Amino acid sequence: MQRQIIISLAGVTKSEEHPLCILIVSRPEDHLEDIFNTRIPNTMVHRLALDGSCISDNDIQVFLQDQLDTIKQAHPKCDSFDKGWPNPTAIEQLVRRLHGQFIHASMIIKYISSSANRVGCLDNILSLRCRLEDNGMLSSELDLLYRYILSSVKDIEMMKMIVGVILFVDPDYDFFARLTSIQPSAAQTLPGIEMLVGLNCGQAARHISELHPMIQYDLWLKAIATHGKTSPPVVITIQSLQVPWPQN
Repeated sequence: MQRQIIISLAGVTKSEEHPLCILIVSRPEDHLEDIFNTRIPNTMVHRLALDGSCISDNDIQVFLQDQLDTIKQAHPKCDSFDKGWPNPTAIEQLVRRLHGQFIHASMIIKYISSSANRVGCLDNILSLRCRLEDNGMLSSELDLLYRYILSSVKDIEMMKMIVGVILFVDPDYDFFARLTSIQPSAAQTLPGIEMLVGLNCGQAARHISELHPMIQYDLWLKAIATHGKTSPPVVITIQSLQVPWPQN
């Protein structure tokens, strides 16, 4: 099916009456590589590898510098930051370790933004080191950040219960409401989670904030307020975590 779609799209781009440029994004799967190498003329294809190329590195460096400057300027105590923060050397070090992955750069910025100690948070990220056997793997640095966030959770058992509700309670089945109710599932709200796991008001948000930005509930509250039912109210952003939850 994918092969036929690509061939059809290639045929459409040949039209002089309706010239088109089509963007196809995918991992380098063997069957896709084969179709581009054997059935699509090279003159019709421009390949862009989203890895550690100099192009993506330059873009990520600009992104990190801009976002960290914004974090500094927007902080209520911005005068407490060193004038040279963020250090250009630190940004260069981050860029080398990101392997061209914008998702990793975005996760770092969100994590630093949510921290009470922005400077210390950046320093902690820079101090993380991959295992020797993981060096050079594309996802190793991102997995390392995920491990660090997970290891910072104070009450692991409670967090497991909360994540279990988010992942496994059916959002279309509201066992807190009457049968005629058309409200979004109460289990997918902060009060619903608190009721299920026995927390007091406000405690669910405090626990979930420890996993930001791996779990985000700001969009969740918007979905509840607008009675949106087309998307899950909790955003899980783990992409490639390959390790079990850290043990105490």
